Amino acid sequence: MTREDLSPGLLMVAMAAGISPLLLGSVHFWVAAIWFVWLLVACFLVLHEQKSSKYKVPRLSLFSIAFGLGAIWSFVQIIPLPIGLISLFSPLSHEWYAAGVSAAGLEMSGFRTFSMAPAESADRGLRLGVLALASIAVVNLRDRSALWRVLVGALVFAALGSLITGYVHRAMGLQEFFGFYLAKRAPQMSSFVSSNHASSLFGGAALVCSALSARMARTQNRGAAMALGGAGIGMFIAMMEAESAGALLAFLVSALLFMALFLGHMLIKRRWLVFSVSGGVVGLGIALPFLMNAISGGRWIFDSLETRVELMSAAVRASVDFWLVGSGSGSTQYVVPAYTDWTLLQDHSIPTIENELVEWVLTMGWPVAAIMLGLLALTLLMPNIEGEVSERRHFFISLNVALSAYFLAIGAMHFPFIALGLSLPMLIAVEAMARQVYQAHKEEAFAPGAYPYVKVENFAPKILIVLSVLAIGFVGGRVVYSLPELNENRQEERRVRLTPGDSRLYFSLAQDARKRGDSKAALELAKRAAHTEPTARMRLYLAWVMAEAEEIEESKKLYVELLENSWARTRAASAASSLFGAAELAQMVVKYPEIWRHTYLAVNKRKGKRFGADFALELATLAPKSAEASVLVIQSYSELKEWEVAEVWARSMVASRLRDEEGNAPGFGIWVDVLVKAGKRDEALRVAREAQKEVPGDPRIAQVLMQMRTPKATEAPANEVARVRAAHQVYCTSDRAGQARVLCLSVEAWLAESEGSVDNAEKALRDLADRFNNPVPLAELLHRHARCVALRSLHHQWKERSPSPRLGQLAESCR
Repeated sequence: MTREDLSPGLLMVAMAAGISPLLLGSVHFWVAAIWFVWLLVACFLVLHEQKSSKYKVPRLSLFSIAFGLGAIWSFVQIIPLPIGLISLFSPLSHEWYAAGVSAAGLEMSGFRTFSMAPAESADRGLRLGVLALASIAVVNLRDRSALWRVLVGALVFAALGSLITGYVHRAMGLQEFFGFYLAKRAPQMSSFVSSNHASSLFGGAALVCSALSARMARTQNRGAAMALGGAGIGMFIAMMEAESAGALLAFLVSALLFMALFLGHMLIKRRWLVFSVSGGVVGLGIALPFLMNAISGGRWIFDSLETRVELMSAAVRASVDFWLVGSGSGSTQYVVPAYTDWTLLQDHSIPTIENELVEWVLTMGWPVAAIMLGLLALTLLMPNIEGEVSERRHFFISLNVALSAYFLAIGAMHFPFIALGLSLPMLIAVEAMARQVYQAHKEEAFAPGAYPYVKVENFAPKILIVLSVLAIGFVGGRVVYSLPELNENRQEERRVRLTPGDSRLYFSLAQDARKRGDSKAALELAKRAAHTEPTARMRLYLAWVMAEAEEIEESKKLYVELLENSWARTRAASAASSLFGAAELAQMVVKYPEIWRHTYLAVNKRKGKRFGADFALELATLAPKSAEASVLVIQSYSELKEWEVAEVWARSMVASRLRDEEGNAPGFGIWVDVLVKAGKRDEALRVAREAQKEVPGDPRIAQVLMQMRTPKATEAPANEVARVRAAHQVYCTSDRAGQARVLCLSVEAWLAESEGSVDNAEKALRDLADRFNNPVPLAELLHRHARCVALRSLHHQWKERSPSPRLGQLAESCR
């Protein structure tokens, strides 16, 4: 490699690829703006240099056309237009705006944008422009032997730099990036905030290093092969450590695709067949989540996959209503929630569906998305390799297609186009590989082994000018659309106009209306919030506001619907406990035994113990064969200290032989518990002895029998010892802790003493003393059996550790 090989344009592009991951993945808007300016300058240098070469016709690749189209359309989406035009081309967007303005009691403005989130659209458009510029720069670099080595090496450098940065942060124990920037997550094993982005970059580097290592080994360049192989293994380990299933899946599919293409060149003469099969494999991989979702009847075993499938499906459903012009780049979080089935997902925000390719169908509209996706798909199929192609060139064709497939697969999983620190190095490496495939000396556009480019004579400078204007528009749009309205009277209307699908906006306005005491306005705004985001949280809020507005029946219907949602059931029951009477509440929750106790505790806290007892009675009336309902009745009256009523219900449970879900009969144990709390110890002991025969495995019965044993083991009759031993076997399992373990050790010593084994009793009580800092039971045992030397030794041992007057008295009186 010579100095002539390293032109300024090439170095600037390589620096963009190598440095962008180190800037926290270049996810921030102003970092993206800097990269736009940087690459714009690089493009001007590249095109100026091209004029002096013998190949003066500028070229555009499929990637640059796709990303450039996305940037231009994002710009169109943020232009303010008359609302009449908006209603014509995007009727649902206008309908949402009109409904939001009506709910807030505001007047409509005369102008709006196609985008449902223009500030976010400006952000996304700028990033697409950066990628378009990077692609244009690489495609038009002069043919040099060092070109692909420098740019692909920049990808490897980016991955290594990011990994080393992560290791330095971990070694130094930094919780902030570079010691000063606090992100949502502390630094992990890379310079990225998202571990998915880091893993994706490591996977791309691993794929390139592994393939090139194999190539170098075939050319007898063993030193380079070993270095690249080591780097590939290191990158693969780093990818695995980041724990991204999506990156691993993309890596495996791409690696298999590369091997199939390269081996197919040597084994199959009809190479178009190899490309067709490979394209089918990639398409199947992208469609796999949808196929699995259909086969499983809409249910997935793994929640993360189910979530992805539902969000992608919701985006496709939403795109039907925004098919012509799209909802606006970056507007997913304001549109998709309204189309999501929240009975499948728990409440959470949706900043992205983590599949930018499907997201474009919604945000860009069907026509533009079809062109963009079609162009990206062609990058996998367009390299024409019919005819005689050298093994070396076919190697680069195979690696280029595999790397493109990896890039697009990541786009379907981990939104790489947001993180320029991931997408820039990947795209630049893909385009560099394509340049290695491209044969500049061929006149035919699709010569054997050639990579297709679109020639744009006298047009490339105009494209750069257009992109420059777009950048100014994106930066200005981002700033203007993010600023608050200067006119205070128009602030709320402006917020509704810019993001008519923002449920949090309507929620905030509804809260303000409630504070003013305007229940009617609060209700309309709450309905709008629940419409734009029909999550359990928003619908619960709507049900609450309905009740406040005295729409009790509608509120009750909504609560009943929410109780059918397993995610919302507990919260719905808690909220309903404050609004409805005991009978109504019991009727609402009777079908869901798993939330009875939670609901009972909620009404106890909010409406008092008497209301809790009434609720439990209503529940027991509706479910007379349920042991859980009877238990709640007994608990409620025990808390009210109405022991007679609680005892009647306990006797009824025993007589009815009610069993819980595990098949146990808890009646006797609850009856004994009530008698103990009521102070009827003799009766409790009698019932416990009787119950031990009926339900020998009930731990409550066993606990009472152990607690009420004869104090002195030597005076206990044989039948009592047998009962206590059986109770000890039932109650004293290995998981007992705290006071339960104290009871078990005490009974263990009691049983040993009853058998005359004082040594075993002493062993158990020493364990009790050491574990629970209580040597008194051991001292009493030693005193009873006149083991005075051991007792005085115990007293001396505990004298300073934990002084006890009782221990001293026993030691002095021992004879």
